[in-house]
Order: sequence, then C-alpha cells, then structure tokens
Amino acid sequence: MFQALADDILKNKFSSSESIRFYSAAVTKGLADIERQVFDKYLKKEGRCLLLGCGAGREVIPLVGAGFEVVGLDLVEGLIFSANKLAEKKGIKLQLLVGDMRCLMFKDNTFDTVIFAAGIIQLLSQKQKIEVLTEAKNLLRKNGSIILCVDNNNYYFAFPYSFWPLFELVLKMKWKIRKINKGPARQIKQVSKVLFRPFVQSYFLIIFNILTIYFPSFFIDLIRGLKKRIMGKFYKGFEPGQRFIRKSFLVELLSGLPITFYRFKDVKKDIKESNMRLVDYMTTWGSYWGIDNNLPLPNFLKIRSPWITYVLKDF
Repeated sequence: MFQALADDILKNKFSSSESIRFYSAAVTKGLADIERQVFDKYLKKEGRCLLLGCGAGREVIPLVGAGFEVVGLDLVEGLIFSANKLAEKKGIKLQLLVGDMRCLMFKDNTFDTVIFAAGIIQLLSQKQKIEVLTEAKNLLRKNGSIILCVDNNNYYFAFPYSFWPLFELVLKMKWKIRKINKGPARQIKQVSKVLFRPFVQSYFLIIFNILTIYFPSFFIDLIRGLKKRIMGKFYKGFEPGQRFIRKSFLVELLSGLPITFYRFKDVKKDIKESNMRLVDYMTTWGSYWGIDNNLPLPNFLKIRSPWITYVLKDF
C-alpha cells in the first residue's frame, strides 16, 4: 500500500516546477556542517564516489569543486538539468545521470564511496531499503564506505505524528510572542529564552523536540504493531515507522509524500540485514535549532537528533 502510492507520487512531486525551484535555490546553501565533517573524514580524493539523489547539485557541486570525482544519480531529469546549468556557471563539469536507485546499472567494485543524500532512503519500503543497501555494498571497492544521511526532522509531520500544532495553539493563547515568519523553530527558541537561562536553553530545545515527535510516534507505532500481530497476513495498513506528510511546516511541496521515520535501532537492523557493519555515526541539532554540536549529550539524546549521518562498511 505504502510503496504502491510512493512509486506514483515521488517522480511527480519532485518533477514539479516548484520542487525544481526550491532545490535549485538550496544549492546556494552548500553542504551542511555535518556533511562537511563526514565527507572530510571518509571521502578519498583519489577515489570515486556515487551520490544517490543528487537533486539540483547542493552536495555534488561543492564536492566536485573541491576536487572529488563524483557521479550523481537522480530520478528527475529537470533537477539534473538544473544541476548542470548551475555547475556550468561556476565552471564545474559534472557527471550526472538520470536513473532510479532501486535499479542501479553500475558494475560491481566501481566506487570507493556511495552516498545516500539526506532522507532519500526514507522514501523506500522496508524491502527496498535492504535491496538498495545490498546493491550499494556490491558497488564498493575494497575498504569502501556507504554514507547514509537520515533526516527525521519533525517539521515534516502534522498531527497526530507531531505535536507541533498543539504547541502553536499554546503559543497563540498563552505566550504573547511576536510572530516570526521563519517558522516554529524560531518561535520555540524565543520561548526558551524567556523561560530559561542560556546554559539550560539548548537542553530544553532538544528535549522539547524529542517530546513533540517521538512521544506521539511511540503510541502510533505501538498500536500498528499490535494490529499487525493480531491480524497477521490480513493486515493491510501502514507498517510501524511509515508516515505520510499530510502537511509540512518546512516545505509545502513535500505534503503528500510517503516517508519512513528511520530510527537508530531500525537503521542498525537494516545494516545487519544488508550484511554490513556500522563504523561511525555523526549527529546534529544545529541545522534546525542553532545548538552547538559540541554540547555534551548522553547517547540516548544523540541518537534522537533530527539528522544522523551513518558510515557503513562491508565485513
């Protein structure tokens, strides 16, 4: 059910003129700090890299500009065209292909690194995730790496998957804070400045983020899991972790897309099923909240950050 809709929706959504404009504009932002850190650590200047879900070039243009050999793949021809056009203005020549990561046509042992762009693997079904990770592993040369960027940003979800709408209602009724047009993250940050001293603010923001998305998700997935166990093969609903973006707080064009809420334990399970091993992971809260990434955090908070980048290797 989930994937039957996904196959029809994905290409149409990302091929729209609104989508192409949005992702083309995002190219100017360049790499996020967490991407730059993991790429500096694990990409090989003398190696060859495959970037799945290259879009309009936000990642591939700075990587090629820095001297890396990167082949980009994307499902949408319009995004590939935009990436080439933007790169040409910078005097950069790209190797980009229109294609589907669910059907990779490269020879085995071709790349030193395979990168899954932020959130791209979360658009796949459970079965497809394992298949794509396994195929990506086969493309790696000896001692090669897979870099998997997972985005569990709660802006993507409306009630009941997130409690953001309830929080917005409280803001309007109880706290008379000036309306800021840059989104709810800015509003909650203003509230935290009023309620707490600076050294506590970051922890408040992190815990609030977790409560607004992980708390409702726990009960939704618990009910789904019980239904599946009771109904067995007759269960036709969504799997635990599967979502539809009914309304997006960040980008309205994402509304209606299917996406998997990809938790740390789920990623580790899929890595194991793909016969790979997790060698490193990096987390960040800074991209959404402006929180210092050097803030000391216990592991149970780190693994619930909105953006985690995993590094995988073959055994």
